[in-house]
Amino acid sequence: MLPTSEMEAFAEVNLSSIKANAKAIKSYTHPAKIIAVLKADAYGHGVGPVARILADDVTMFAVATADEAFELRQAEIHQPILILYNILPHLIEKAVIQNITLTVSEPELPKALSKIAQRKDQNISIHVNINTGMNRDGIRTSQAVNFLRWLNTLPGIITEGIFTHFATADQAVDTELDQQLHLFNSVIEKSGKLDLLPNIIHAANSSAMLKRKDTHFDAVRIGLTLFGLNPLLETQDFLPLQSVLEWKTRVISTGKLGIGEGVSYGFTYKADRPIHIATARIGYADGYSRLLSNTGLALIGGKFRRIIGQVCMDVSVFEADSSVHIGDEVVLIGCQGNCRIDAEQIAKKVGTITYEILTGISKRVPRVYRD
Repeated sequence: MLPTSEMEAFAEVNLSSIKANAKAIKSYTHPAKIIAVLKADAYGHGVGPVARILADDVTMFAVATADEAFELRQAEIHQPILILYNILPHLIEKAVIQNITLTVSEPELPKALSKIAQRKDQNISIHVNINTGMNRDGIRTSQAVNFLRWLNTLPGIITEGIFTHFATADQAVDTELDQQLHLFNSVIEKSGKLDLLPNIIHAANSSAMLKRKDTHFDAVRIGLTLFGLNPLLETQDFLPLQSVLEWKTRVISTGKLGIGEGVSYGFTYKADRPIHIATARIGYADGYSRLLSNTGLALIGGKFRRIIGQVCMDVSVFEADSSVHIGDEVVLIGCQGNCRIDAEQIAKKVGTITYEILTGISKRVPRVYRD
């Protein structure tokens, strides 16, 4: 890989900061363990390097898809890996061979797993997703205890964990969270009386982990906060997190616009005065949203520079001055001089969430890792 001084667009990931964040979270949530959620290529940070730096500080990794789990195994990650959703039947055998823990919420998958377990003469661990109100998947709470009892009769099946997922943990009012938590606790209580409780109970995502210790149980599922981003502004003081990712590119050409001259597709910007412009090698094919057209900001020469005109597939144009030259660094996320741009700021400008900004940074943007 080229040194960053010779790159156009790249994302710089500080692995030491990820490890520091994990240790801070681990200290805060103790004795609950950490399940590190590394779906979507570790939220755009690169799953292999991130998993390796976290290996000693987490009890398990969690992903969304079978392919993500297989990728971790290919990266020689040997820690337990949990797939958080049901998987398709043709992927079950491969998942078992690679010692991937599967989530179940209906009868067909555990039946298939039991047949495999008997054929291979081995036990297979599963986690059960309890639907307490998110309503996109999971076994309903009214059926959960009987489902757990039935799972207990299947040869070769070990129910290692149960979990739920909160729909509104990042919101200021906890009414719905309280309702979900009450339902989950009810399942736990009833299952405990029947000696059906597994070893790992988990519910908290990053938001719930930060503000509600009564959601921690045996483990917390943490994604965004590992990468230095806090979904709850009111909690930033007591759990300081280190920034992890900087997204940068470079100026590839400079020029001037006269009064009335337009720039980029559709001439959505026309100069009302003579200005300098700088074209940077970043566009929507890199994950830099077209919704930032005429509104987005970057740092060039230690100053905020506004995008003018439409963000193109491969390049974007910024208002500049005579001090900006070809090859100058352009910071899209990160610091330059005394100024900073956060992923949260970009998300607000385009009307989305931080998760989408990070996971949207495309594979065309190389990741560069720093210790």
